[in-house]
Amino acid sequence: MKTVKHLPIIDAKRPVTLVITKRDVTTADTKEPAHCVVAKACRRMMNAAEVRVHLSRTYVRANEGNWTRFFTPRSLRQEIIAFDRGGKFEPGQYQLGVIPKAKQSKSAAGFADTTLSRMFAPVLRSGRSRSVSCRKRRPSGTEPTNGNGSL
Repeated sequence: MKTVKHLPIIDAKRPVTLVITKRDVTTADTKEPAHCVVAKACRRMMNAAEVRVHLSRTYVRANEGNWTRFFTPRSLRQEIIAFDRGGKFEPGQYQLGVIPKAKQSKSAAGFADTTLSRMFAPVLRSGRSRSVSCRKRRPSGTEPTNGNGSL
């Protein structure tokens, strides 16, 4: 299971609508996932102890001992990028979405645990190196020369 600061991450069950105010914008720091405009609004509206906002995911920690992972929508992502580059962040309503089924933790963890371990298990058990050369090897004594027998 993935963790942040040794606490488990769970995927959000339903979307959350945030109302970002002018005060959130004026008190926020640029390029700071824990102190940006969206983080300020999340702490204010969701009573969150800690928030980390990234371009594709937003992590919210309430006092329950775990992190809840939300999908950061394109509209919010564009505002974050503009604000971090010195532009304006437009106050208003934005919605943090749920993680799409294909991107949820269970499917990624399941793939890593089963498929990858099956792919590399024979190599790891045999003790051989995992790096494999795709270059064809020449038979010994057939090294290329420049015509006079030297390289």
